Amino acid sequence: MRARIAPLIERLGLGDHLEKMPAQLSGGQRQRVAFGRALAIQPPLLLLDEPFGSLDATTRAEMQKLFREVARQVTITAIFVTHDVKEALIVGDRFGHLAGGQLRLFTDAAAFVADPVSGAAAEIAFWNSLASQTPSPSRA
Repeated sequence: MRARIAPLIERLGLGDHLEKMPAQLSGGQRQRVAFGRALAIQPPLLLLDEPFGSLDATTRAEMQKLFREVARQVTITAIFVTHDVKEALIVGDRFGHLAGGQLRLFTDAAAFVADPVSGAAAEIAFWNSLASQTPSPSRA
C-alpha cells in the first residue's frame, strides 16, 4: 500500500507534510489530503460536489489545475459538480447542465459555451467586458 501511495503523495505535493496534524495544514493542503484519500482506494468513479468552494481564489486555482492533472494521470472518471462556469471549463472534458430537474449533456466545451441555456457565453462575455474596462497597471 505504501509503495502505491508514495507517488500519489508526491504528485499532490504533500511529501513534506506527512508528520503534520490536520490543524497544522492549510485549506489547500487539507483539500489535497481529501483528494488523495479518495484516489488511494482507486475508485471506478469519483463524485466531487463543489470541492473547492471554500478555498481562497489562489488556492482554488491551484487545486483546479492539480485536479485536472492528477485525474488525467490516474485516468479516473469523475463527476465534478460546480456552479462556477470558469471552474467547469478548467476541469471538465464533457459538460452537463442541470436545471429544473433536466440534465443536458454536451460533448465538449464549445457546445457547452454555445448553448444559451448554460449561461456560459453570457458569463464569459461579462468577464471579458470587465477585463477590457480595467486599466492595466501601466495606465493606472
